[in-house]
Amino acid sequence: MMDRTEQATGGTDAVLVLDTRRNERQLGARGLDFLERRLLFHAPKAHIELRLPPASSAGGETPWLYGQFVDPDADAPAAERVLVTLRSDQGCSHSVEASETGDFAMPCDPASPFWLECLTPDGSVVRLRYEA
Repeated sequence: MMDRTEQATGGTDAVLVLDTRRNERQLGARGLDFLERRLLFHAPKAHIELRLPPASSAGGETPWLYGQFVDPDADAPAAERVLVTLRSDQGCSHSVEASETGDFAMPCDPASPFWLECLTPDGSVVRLRYEA
């Protein structure tokens, strides 16, 4: 029997539609560097929100990425959950299964760029690129 990661078919790149760091002026805010960075991505069958801690807040503790994957066409939570994989530019990867509401969390270095891949229950992949 094949693993879900082996069943993935193709991939769709999600587009960044909101970045609190880049859109400070439109959001009516200034100097948000000390707050978490929020990013919203959109793909044809997904909305993905990411919340990253400020790069300067590490203070010896491992920083965490929090996010949510939402399928706008789904009427109810799927029987299977979305598998989320973070692939760093250094070659490391970390995978977690999102909750039934699409929430996920994993360790992450907010100062380093990465790819995030979301494998949906139907085998499709939604990818997004994070640039520090």
